[in-house]
Order: sequence, then C-alpha cells, then structure tokens
Amino acid sequence: STNRQNWHGPNVNINLDCLQVGDIIAVTGKLKLMEGSNPATCSAHMRNGARCPTAFLKIKDKNGKEHTSSIGYITGWHPDADGWYDITGQFQLPDFLDGYQGAKFAIYDTDGSRDIVIDNFKMYKVPYQCASLNRNPTFDNGDLSFWYPG
Repeated sequence: STNRQNWHGPNVNINLDCLQVGDIIAVTGKLKLMEGSNPATCSAHMRNGARCPTAFLKIKDKNGKEHTSSIGYITGWHPDADGWYDITGQFQLPDFLDGYQGAKFAIYDTDGSRDIVIDNFKMYKVPYQCASLNRNPTFDNGDLSFWYPG
C-alpha cells in the first residue's frame, strides 16, 4: 500500500461461507514498513506516529452494520535483518456472522506517511482440539506468535 494519506492500509474482500459461528480463525504473515526505499521500525506500544500496524477483520452483518475487530498484531520488539515483522493473531467468529453480507481483511493503524508491504499472509481455521485449553499453536515451542501487546 503506497501513497497513503491516513492510517488506513490495504484490505481485501474475503469469503467466510465455509466457516460457522464459533469457529476460530488465525492469521500469520510478514509485514514491512517503508519510508521511501528504507525499511522503517514501529512500536507496538505507541498510540500514533511510529505505531505498528494491526490486522483487522471487518464483517458486514445481515442488517448492513459493519463490525470491526482486531485479529492480529506484530510479535516481537524488532524486525528481522531485512526489516520484516511477524504478524499473528486469532479470532473467534461471532454470532453476527449468520447471514453476513461481506467481509474484509485489512491492515490499519500506522502512520500514513509509511508504505506497507505484506508477504506470506495466511488466514485459516484453527482445528478444534480438546486435548489443551490453550488455543495458541506455538505455546510449547517458545515462539512469540499469537502473543499480544498488553
């Protein structure tokens, strides 16, 4: 997403027809912020300026009301050596999914003067598993994925 003038970022229409109320979806991917031709950094704890982007799911219900929920966050304090941040998250689909009119996946909440580059994004249904109360698929391996800033 380039030449942005505000905090809005790229978004894409998605199809949720194969999911049901109560299903849990996860998102993973890579995200890079650019200032001109140089990678830029961000902070998950800032409220404006150099704030890190957030992944959102926007669902328009059967009455046309749009519901926006944050579903993914930057994990870790620093990007990798090439300037890429990991972004991960999970979201349980709410009851207004029944009869929905449309859905979008979006990246928002960062300074409009920066370009946003997205790579390797995936959105998938998390399999239901009774063996563990923890829905975090990377909890046991020490990965920061699916942990959120406080």
